[in-house]
Amino acid sequence: MATAVASVLWLHIFLAARVDPVSQVISDYALSGGAVWFACGALALAGAMVVLVIGLIRAGVPLTTPFVALAAGWCLGLTVCAFVPTDPTGGSRTFGGAVHLVAGTVLFVCLPSALRVLTVQLGPGDLAARLRRWTQWCWAALAVFAATQVCVVFSGPGASFGPPVQGLCERLTFATYVAAMSQPAFALSRLERKSC
Repeated sequence: MATAVASVLWLHIFLAARVDPVSQVISDYALSGGAVWFACGALALAGAMVVLVIGLIRAGVPLTTPFVALAAGWCLGLTVCAFVPTDPTGGSRTFGGAVHLVAGTVLFVCLPSALRVLTVQLGPGDLAARLRRWTQWCWAALAVFAATQVCVVFSGPGASFGPPVQGLCERLTFATYVAAMSQPAFALSRLERKSC
C-alpha cells in the first residue's frame, strides 16, 4: 500500500502542472507522462490485496467465496485500469475508455463490499467494528465521487452539468479506501509481531 501511495504522491508532485487534482481523475496522469507510475500504483494496490488475503489465511480467518470473489474483482479492476488507458476527463468516449470506466466501477464497488463481508468473518471485536465504520466511510465517499462522475459521463464531451470536482472526490475516495484496507493489514502486522 505504501508503494501505491508513494506512486500517487509522485504523480501529484511531478505532474502538478499537467493535471488539475480538483477536476481531473488520477487516471489522467497516465495520459500526461505518468503511465508507468500510475500502473505501478494500481498494481501495488492489487498486490496489497493478494498479500492481505494470504495474511488472513495464515492468521486462520475463514474466508468465504464472496470475499475472495470481491477481492479478486478489486485486483482485476486495478489491473485493467493499469493497462487500459482512460479517456481524458471531459473528452469523447472510446472503447478503451469505456473498458477503463467499467473496470474502475468494479474496483470501487468491490473493495468496500469485500471489507464488509470480512467483518462478518472476523466476528465481534474491535477490528470488525473499526472496519465496519471504515466501509461506511468508503460507501459515502464513493457515492459522492460517483455523483460527480455521472455529471461528466452523461453530459457529453467538454461539458458537465455539475461542479468539476470529480478529481478531488476520487482522491478523497482513494484515501478512504487505503485507510480502510490498512485496518486489517495493521492488525495482521501486530499479530505477526506478537507471535515472534
